Amino acid sequence: MKNDSIKQYFTLGALQDFPKITDQQLKKMFPKQKKLKLPDLENIDHSRLTYLSWNDLRSNKKFIVYELDGKMVGIECEFTPTSKKNLCSFCNSFGEVAYFSTVTKAKKPKKRIITKQSAI
Repeated sequence: MKNDSIKQYFTLGALQDFPKITDQQLKKMFPKQKKLKLPDLENIDHSRLTYLSWNDLRSNKKFIVYELDGKMVGIECEFTPTSKKNLCSFCNSFGEVAYFSTVTKAKKPKKRIITKQSAI
C-alpha cells in the first residue's frame, strides 16, 4: 500500500470507522438479488470493521462490501461449506471455513474465477 493509502485509514493514530451504509445502498450494489437478505446494520459496530460481509444460507451466497478508492463496492460470491477447519483468507482466524468463488467482470485478461477460504 502506498503511504497516502495508509494515511487515509488513520486519524491521529486511530483507525477510522468503516463508513456507514444503508439498506438502500446495499440493495443498489446487488441489483440482481431481488430477495436480498441484509444484515442488521443497526447492531453492527462499524469501528471494528475493515469490510462488511454476510452469508445468505438459503442461496449459498456470501456478500462482501468494502471501500475502494473512496467508493463502496460489493462482491457477490457463491460458497460451499466444508467440514474442515482452516485459516480464513480475510481475517486470518483458524476455524470452520467455506470455499467461496466469484467471477470477475474483467475483459482482459479473460474473466477469471477467484476462489478463497473464508470463515463461516
